[in-house]
Amino acid sequence: MENCIDDFIRQFGGEDVEVGFFWEAAELHKRLCELHQISNQVEELRTLAVEANARRESYKIDDCKPSFGPVAVDTRLRAVYQEAANLVGIEGPREEVISWLMNTQKKLKVVSIVGFGGLGKTTLAKQVFDKIKGHFVCVAFFSVSQRPDLRVLLNRLQLKLGINVSSHDCGFDDIIEELRKYLIDKRYLIVVDDLWDQSAWNTISCAFPENGNGSRIIVTTRVEDVAGMACHNNRECIYAMKPLSDQNSRMLFSNRVFGSEVVCPPHLKDVAAEILKKCGGMPLAIITIASLLATQVKSRKHWASIRKSLGAQPATNPSLEEIKKY
Repeated sequence: MENCIDDFIRQFGGEDVEVGFFWEAAELHKRLCELHQISNQVEELRTLAVEANARRESYKIDDCKPSFGPVAVDTRLRAVYQEAANLVGIEGPREEVISWLMNTQKKLKVVSIVGFGGLGKTTLAKQVFDKIKGHFVCVAFFSVSQRPDLRVLLNRLQLKLGINVSSHDCGFDDIIEELRKYLIDKRYLIVVDDLWDQSAWNTISCAFPENGNGSRIIVTTRVEDVAGMACHNNRECIYAMKPLSDQNSRMLFSNRVFGSEVVCPPHLKDVAAEILKKCGGMPLAIITIASLLATQVKSRKHWASIRKSLGAQPATNPSLEEIKKY
């Protein structure tokens, strides 16, 4: 219908010209004929639209739902599978958390790693997990996320531990009982990554029995209250993530932009320092902006324009969305 109207406007939408009475009458007659023709076309299209709507209702198309939807990719996958050799500033925090976990305490111990997004909680937890998992009989690393389906989550934990998942629709009680029965006589290491909610932990933690075998749990979270609750408010079991030092920030940035064997050229050092100050020591922010700069020309003017677009003032907690849009 819109196309028909557009055609009419294009054909008769020109400027008026002064013509005699005869030609004006002829033009008016022609325009009336065109209007009648376009009216008929619009009416035909309206009929087709009504018929199409009737078919849609008849086949109940709106009620049809696909059996599968787009698969959401976990944004933490890259952090989980990072090679230790590619990481900067991980050794100190990793060894500190390991020392908390690998003591002689036989009682089940929970260690929380807390910090805002982008500081590397998942990366640190995975490095600790890989380093010490050989000392445990059962190990599993799984992510919770902000709005978890706890039934699916616990089923996934069963699979990671090698437990055969029942084909029947089991309730929470049955799944938790199965997990407890499997873990009760084993020394286990579990990483519960990206925990957001206390109620989720209250459900998940029921699956982890206190068996006196020196089992350990690592929880990563952005929420301090959740971190405290998970380890029973034992401040000695809460590791607060810190931003990278200036030296480690420069090293990570240079490695990403120039490669490990090349240092930052002198004409770019000052603008690189300003960009790093804006990143505030956040590994994810540094990696994001460095990945952008690595693919572009190494000119001071270009880097200065990007630094300017990130904001004039440094921030201790920069917006990743602000950085990612570039």
